[in-house]
Formats: sequence, C-alpha cells, structure tokens
Amino acid sequence: MNLHDAEKFSSQVAQDFDSLCNSATKQEIEDANGKIEPNIISNTGSLLYVAYENTTPLYVGETGKSIKRRFISDTSGSHKVKNSDWYARMTHVKFIDLDEDNVPYRKLLEQALSIAIQPEFYGRRDKK
Repeated sequence: MNLHDAEKFSSQVAQDFDSLCNSATKQEIEDANGKIEPNIISNTGSLLYVAYENTTPLYVGETGKSIKRRFISDTSGSHKVKNSDWYARMTHVKFIDLDEDNVPYRKLLEQALSIAIQPEFYGRRDKK
C-alpha cells in the first residue's frame, strides 16, 4: 500500500462515517437516562465518534462504553477531565455503532477518521 492508497482509505472512512452516523447534542447526552428509557446514547455499544463544535471537528474517539459514560464519567485518556478543552466546547457528537467483535478495526477506523478530518484535538495534543 502506498501513501495515495492510505489517503484514499482514510477519505473513504470519513465519507462512510458521514453517511452512516447518528447525532446527539451535548444536552441530549447529559440528559440521557438509560434506566428510565433505553436509548442509543446511554446504552453500551461498540462506537466510533466525532465530537464537534458546530461544524469544527474537535475530537475523534472509539469506545466499547456508552457515549454518555465515555463523555461524562470516564477517566481515561483525553476524557480524564470531564471539562477538558474539547468537551467544554463540544456542541454535539456524531457516532456509529459497530459490531461488538471489532475492537481492532474500531481502533483502525478511529485512526483513519482522525487522519481524514484532522480534528483540532488529536489524542492529548492540540493543533497549533
């Protein structure tokens, strides 16, 4: 695989993500209560997601937890501080629920999507 093929793959992942994704506002995530009413935001899944501030991609991630748990109470990686710079700015998230048996592919898709859309916060580094 050459660089052109890799760029084409990343671009295709981004296109597929946009055509398949669900969306939730920050308020919907914070208000979701799966104990009262089961919903995709508070149910565990195998998720690939992009956090946005309006149209600006801030952060790309993947998780085997619910969107709500990953954003609100998780204590790992860039989610270590709930009010991280990207979370404080986030207006909404787009996400897709993948098959549960695909953790290695979920990580691959996360990297490809990050390369294609170049979020402002990539891992723990922010672009300057």
